[in-house]
Parts: sequence; C-alpha cells; structure tokens
Amino acid sequence: MANRTLPKYKNPPVNEVFLGISFTPLQKMKAAHTGLFWNIVKKEFPKCEHAPVLGNIDEVIEPEIGLLVPRIWLINKEDDNLIQIQKNKFFFNWRKREKNYPHFDDISIMFFENLKKFSDFLSTNDLGSIEPNNFELTYINNIPKGEGWDDIKLIGKLIPDITWNTNEERFLHDPEAITWQAVFNLPDKMGKLIAKLQTAVRRIDNHPLIIFEIAVRGIGSNKTEKGMRDWFSMAHEWIVLSFEDLTANTIQNDVWRKVVNVGNT
Repeated sequence: MANRTLPKYKNPPVNEVFLGISFTPLQKMKAAHTGLFWNIVKKEFPKCEHAPVLGNIDEVIEPEIGLLVPRIWLINKEDDNLIQIQKNKFFFNWRKREKNYPHFDDISIMFFENLKKFSDFLSTNDLGSIEPNNFELTYINNIPKGEGWDDIKLIGKLIPDITWNTNEERFLHDPEAITWQAVFNLPDKMGKLIAKLQTAVRRIDNHPLIIFEIAVRGIGSNKTEKGMRDWFSMAHEWIVLSFEDLTANTIQNDVWRKVVNVGNT
C-alpha cells in the first residue's frame, strides 16, 4: 500500500479524529494519580472533565471498595484537543472548532508526545508500564444536508454502495432515517476497518446531517513504539483510501474539493 496515492481535500468533512491505545489495567493507578499527571500537562490542557467509562467496567473497578476509577478528559484552551485517561486506556482527540483540520501527521505527533509523557509519569511514580492490547484510529465526518445530498432516499449519491428504491407501488414509504455499517478485515491479522453511517441533526441548529465514521481497531505482532507507529500509519492509509472508495466522486470533487497527493492527508 506504500505506493498508493493518497487523496487530499481542501474542504474535508472531518469533524473529529482520535488515536487511542488500550492496555492491561494499571492496578496501582488511583484517581489521585490522574491529578498528578494533569499537573504535568496543565499549562497546555487547563480544563478537566469526567466522562463515562469506556469498555469493560470490571477492568476499572477498585476491588477494595468496588468503585469505578473514572475516565478523565484534559482539554486545551481552544477546546479542540483533549487527552483521555482511563485505568486501561489513553486517547488523544482533535475536534473541529475554529481551526481547520490539521492533518494526520500533526495529530499523530501530539498523540505520541503526550503518550510518552504519560508513560514517563507511570515509570517515575512506580505505577507500572503500558502493555498494549489494542490500538484504534477513528475519523468522524459530519456531512450536512445541502453539501452533496438533499434527500436521504437518495443516499446513493453520497455512498454509492447504499441504495433505496423508490416507487409508488412499495408498501414502505421513503425512510426517515438510515443506519448502515460494514466491517472489513485488514491483512496479516492487523485488525478490522469499521465503516458506519447514520442520520442525525446538528445540535446548534437542528440541521440534518449524516455522520460517517471510519475506524480501524486491532493490533499487530510488533508492540514496540515503532510497531505502534507503523500500525497507526497503516490504519491512516486504510481510512483515507476507504473513504475515497466508499464516497461518490461527485461530492469528493464538487464539495470536498479533492486533490491528489502522494503522502499523508
């Protein structure tokens, strides 16, 4: 896949990107340790929030007291970058706010920089080390009504693999909403690519939109830092090429303003 040409878009619909790693639960890590780590990154991430636990709840319960160790969000001033910490997970998110999508290389650099800070913190405080068991890269695209599509029954104009046959003789009328998912295996047991689509409304003004999410989840045999970096690079290529493969050329060219480029997007 290294010789494949990756497309770029001058006006991409990407609304959120996150890179994440799941690992064996850090048994020594308590809620207070998250605050200690926050002090290390607080200048860049001054806001803190609680969030619901992700995944298997049993992995983040304190056995002595039976309570959950919460997931924590550490958020930057612009509200477009955040670190997520859980007893068995570390994620880094970019979210669309005022700034344009910074491209994958920039987000990846921030993920690995902050993951190293977290890993060093664990080592310094004798909290154990990260033993990865799953990686994840997810792109979430928001496609508002009027930007390449106007009627959900014509969903094929956006995703040609999805069609809805409309005629007056049908018992069912045109759908009000659509949910779709497809799963694809990656080579060499590196994981799976999951493409999801659902109709929704934009919170700020109730404007209809389509949320199109593409995620790659899995892990390779090489769990070193180099192996992790190679896995995320591979996952990024799969997501970019799958997005191009699944969406219609018309909206790629007319709305997202596709250009061809060799390298990362």
